[in-house]
Amino acid sequence: TSTSTSTLYATTKTTNIMNNWSGYRHLPTLGRFQIRSFAYGEREEIKPQRSYSAEDFGKVVEELKSKLSISTSHAVREQHSHDESYHPSCLPDAVAFPKTTSQVRDVVEVCLRHRIPVIPFGTGTGLEGGVTAPKGGISVDLMQMDEMIEVHDNMTCTVSSSITRKHLNQQLHQHGLYFPIDPGADASLCGMCATSATGTTTVKYGALKDNVIDLEVVGDFPEEDFVIHTNKPHENYGGSLNAGKFNLTQLFIGSEGRLGLITKATLKLYPLPSIRESLLFAFHTMTAVASAAEGVLANAVPVVRMEALDATIIKCINSYKGTTFDDNKHYLFCEFIGESDTEVEEQMDQVRQIFSKVDGEMIGSTVPIEGHEELQMKAEELWDARHNAWYAMLHMRKGSFGYATDVCVPISRFGEMIEFASSKIADLGLFAPIVGHIGDGNFHCLLSVDLADEKEVNTVKALSSALASKAIELGGTCTGEHGVGLGKRKFLELELGASNVNFQRKLLGELDGMGLMNPTKVFADTLK
Repeated sequence: TSTSTSTLYATTKTTNIMNNWSGYRHLPTLGRFQIRSFAYGEREEIKPQRSYSAEDFGKVVEELKSKLSISTSHAVREQHSHDESYHPSCLPDAVAFPKTTSQVRDVVEVCLRHRIPVIPFGTGTGLEGGVTAPKGGISVDLMQMDEMIEVHDNMTCTVSSSITRKHLNQQLHQHGLYFPIDPGADASLCGMCATSATGTTTVKYGALKDNVIDLEVVGDFPEEDFVIHTNKPHENYGGSLNAGKFNLTQLFIGSEGRLGLITKATLKLYPLPSIRESLLFAFHTMTAVASAAEGVLANAVPVVRMEALDATIIKCINSYKGTTFDDNKHYLFCEFIGESDTEVEEQMDQVRQIFSKVDGEMIGSTVPIEGHEELQMKAEELWDARHNAWYAMLHMRKGSFGYATDVCVPISRFGEMIEFASSKIADLGLFAPIVGHIGDGNFHCLLSVDLADEKEVNTVKALSSALASKAIELGGTCTGEHGVGLGKRKFLELELGASNVNFQRKLLGELDGMGLMNPTKVFADTLK
């Protein structure tokens, strides 16, 4: 059933909300609607560099007003001028609120005809400045699109751009199914496609790119009436969809709005597990944590989640939640699923044996273990520490702005990468706890930043740059799951090589010849 939705906004400097909530990824929700865009410190605002006249833009707004809802109010434009990163805000000149793909098409067609930039906007939980409007233009808020969740017989579903991860899984529960990709934030699924999201369950299910079958995209495709599908209809899904043809679905995943606006996505689904259990282990060093995780992967133990927390974030959690974890040790949180107790307990026993070889100490288990009954914990209690890591870090410096680095390396180089990160943090004199989706080699340094302190901001940027460069040196990537946006553009050539980046630019030129689709993101280009 399709129903209209609306978005609930909160101003960026609402003191009473800030006093009660911290964080930018795990944002509080009211039912179906997400409160977003909290600010810590004063966010810099820059003026857009437009290539069109006020008169031309006025014509665009008047034409679009007859087709859909569009706002030019400062408050609405400001709300759509930034994501949850430290990057400066830059206001679009208007915000469009389409409800259908046809209305998205109208916005794109009119804007392209008048050479006005188009910027997609979802839940606003991005972390690399991907929704700012440095060239002006129209922000297209896709969260008021008519809700659509179609569950198909072949373990797939098709969703519209207004559907978030949590909302989808709430609806799938009655079918005994779920979509497992979990980036942390309750992001829109089409937005997750645009940034090629990963998350805590990547170790078992792969990244989002491994779980998308088809996308509906609106872009500069006039010969196709501005709308294309990247794959065949879902009814014919058979598993070998990309044999003998270009993989257009993968082309658009991670394109961050540069190639078009994703309005629908067809996704793979999985059966809800019958059994779900967890283990918590402590280690003396992060190198031992890395060795333990590598052992799990080498022995092909099918863990669902394997999350690493260093001693510094444990100190934060103890202060924030009143827990009593040993804050001189580092931790691994592991989750297992299966269809029987025996299946899951066998997985857990394998992991216990692997961890014991690197002096791992079992701290908690959701399954009672003979001789260790005192370690039994409820799953919610065990995972509460991990879920509150971000809030705990911000709690140590109330009123600061949160920032997270994002790199990913091969698991065999994870220990070396962590040692480098820890050394660099100490050299720069920063407070930067480490958490990571260690199963796929991705980790984040969590930082609280005073945006009014230019020296501190530059120091944080220096850490982020150093980590990105080192990750690339070790055969990894500068962006594990947050995308490129504005923040990681300078690392693309270092990571991919000049010929690769030049080819991507040529491809972009063919699909967006006027440079109007989310300009300046991924590549530091200019309007033609």
